[in-house]
Amino acid sequence: IVLNLAANARDAMPTGGSLTVTARSVAVGEAATPPGAAPGDYAALTLTDTGAGMDEATRRRIFEPFFTTKAVGRGTGLGMASVHGISRQNGGFVAVESALGRGTSVTVYLPRCGAEGDDDEDTPIETLFRSEERGCETVLLVEDEDAVRRVTRRQLERMGHRVLEAATPQAALELARLRGGEIDLLLTDVVMPGMGGPDLADGVLALVPRLGVVFMSGYPRSDAAGPGRLTGKICLEKPFDYPSLARALEEARGRRRRRTTIPPKA
Repeated sequence: IVLNLAANARDAMPTGGSLTVTARSVAVGEAATPPGAAPGDYAALTLTDTGAGMDEATRRRIFEPFFTTKAVGRGTGLGMASVHGISRQNGGFVAVESALGRGTSVTVYLPRCGAEGDDDEDTPIETLFRSEERGCETVLLVEDEDAVRRVTRRQLERMGHRVLEAATPQAALELARLRGGEIDLLLTDVVMPGMGGPDLADGVLALVPRLGVVFMSGYPRSDAAGPGRLTGKICLEKPFDYPSLARALEEARGRRRRRTTIPPKA
């Protein structure tokens, strides 16, 4: 969260400026919490810059995946979407104040732990979703955005999976032809140049019929692949966290088992 917000502040101050980071405890009442957040005690982390600021139309769109005001090649449009997603996944929310020429202030509200501490052991989250009991599986990861692909690969590897990665659908099909016998699961972006995720999945399934498939997208399902293309499919909304990815892979694994189970003779 801090890195994403600091990077945005830096880009908003090309000729220099100041970035102030503060943290404080606050009690948030019911009237002040947005939908999905509960009233209570929060840690409020605020980053304030003296940069260019935003108009109201831009401010309303900053949490949209892939929305960016930066020049091509300067940003993925996932920074603020990630801040929003991480906050929501932890029961928090984000407030943004900005005006053109007057800088921007972003406050992330995260629920405070209880005074007695949590009952859960202090275990790194990736160890909770490792797959040793099922054996290490091989995931074919297909994502054309380099940064997103690197992050997703790290998530998969920290869960204990082997990863074959491809930056294009064509490269993914070639991997499926050459190494299809090794692949257990396909994790693919939906919107990619040249070929969409559903068409890629059809091509890979023709080569590896007993494959589990998970789609991921930063767009709504109907916008990402066309009406009905993702109906009934396992689809992750970007940005996603460890538990969401682990659950999606587990569901794909279960569907794969059901497809490959031979019914008993009558």
